Amino acid sequence: MSSTRFAHPVERGIARIFDEHGIERQYEPHTFVLERLSDGTVHEAFTPDFFSPISASTSSAR
Repeated sequence: MSSTRFAHPVERGIARIFDEHGIERQYEPHTFVLERLSDGTVHEAFTPDFFSPISASTSSAR
């Protein structure tokens, strides 16, 4: 976690909580394009702060 440069101190705190509980996570691994202009330029996009690749088989909600 120490090498990750977070955009906000709250993100660092959330990452610490995930790490303390052994929750695998990735920080801003992907940006989703929501809208492009007619020339292909990205007009609107969303980058989630965290992604956790928890599989459905490990979920308690079945």
